[in-house]
Amino acid sequence: MKNPNSAVGMTKNNLGRFLEFKKIFKSAWQPQSISRPFPSRNFENLGLFERLSETLMYSILLFEYSISPNGGLRAWLRLNLLVGVVGVIPALTIVPVVTYLLHGFTTWSEYIRRISENLLWAVLFGFATLALIVVGGRALVWIARRKF
Repeated sequence: MKNPNSAVGMTKNNLGRFLEFKKIFKSAWQPQSISRPFPSRNFENLGLFERLSETLMYSILLFEYSISPNGGLRAWLRLNLLVGVVGVIPALTIVPVVTYLLHGFTTWSEYIRRISENLLWAVLFGFATLALIVVGGRALVWIARRKF
């Protein structure tokens, strides 16, 4: 019997992975409504930098509340942070190792190329020397047999 999911390229393995991803996505995407922000009660008694930071924090929270009072923005940021961490941690651990191995491979392949080139030149030099000896010997024999 034919698998009904095979038309879209879904196998049991892929379907399981998809369902696992969907479960992770649903656990990460849980927007919670946020309450309207209020400035600090002792705002008047704060120093210059504390007032500045409190004003900045209130403005950011008010902006977030005005865009997404149901908490969708925070959930979206949380989800993107999760995806970023899941993507960045392997990249920071695996990419340097792979780069180091590839660098070592290129170094060794360069050594092998040089060895091969040197062997080729040694063989060619040997053949050239042998040919020179043979031709020179034949020439000497020919000259010695020739009568003037």
